[in-house]
Amino acid sequence: MILKNIARTLKQDVCWRFKNLNRETYEIYDLDRNEGKVFINKNDVLTLKEYSDFLFTVINYRWTQMLEGFNYSPRISRKVRAIDENNIKRTSLKKFHQHLDLMFEDGKRKCFYCGENINDNEISVDHVIPWSYMFSDDLWNLVYCHKGENSEKSNLLPTEEDITRLEERNNQLLERMQNNTKDYDQLQIAVEKDYVKKFWISFKG
Repeated sequence: MILKNIARTLKQDVCWRFKNLNRETYEIYDLDRNEGKVFINKNDVLTLKEYSDFLFTVINYRWTQMLEGFNYSPRISRKVRAIDENNIKRTSLKKFHQHLDLMFEDGKRKCFYCGENINDNEISVDHVIPWSYMFSDDLWNLVYCHKGENSEKSNLLPTEEDITRLEERNNQLLERMQNNTKDYDQLQIAVEKDYVKKFWISFKG
């Protein structure tokens, strides 16, 4: 019954609503409700073709915005916009320190890769799966390491051992975070959906 109602609504109303935007009517097609048919004249088809690249971008962007309503990470629409505009910017990762510090109860930060203590002037926040693959800053993918090791690692994909340790770290971090924050929700989703392993495998090809 529900499916029939949806099908009837789509046929009767949705196509007609597409002609209205911000209370203005755009006559790019004619709708015959009785016959259930849509008619587009040649000139309108040529106009749509002329602006097809623009329309394609807008449709994809709006679609990704809708998807983000169901999925916090990895912030798809922001990536699409940045890539389309060739305007990808790196942001400061200091805001993640408050969460990463939860892994070190004694206040002594340790390098994710070598396990040694890190002096304040040597500390760096690293994307285990390189930023050049993800184009986003996600807590589940961030760790402390020495600046030198971060530079040396560059954009190389991590080893399977590093991926396994990152998964373990994320489980531990989730237990130590307060569960009433957006960052907690995002980390929980990443753990439940196994983002670390899935993204790593997909980028390895």
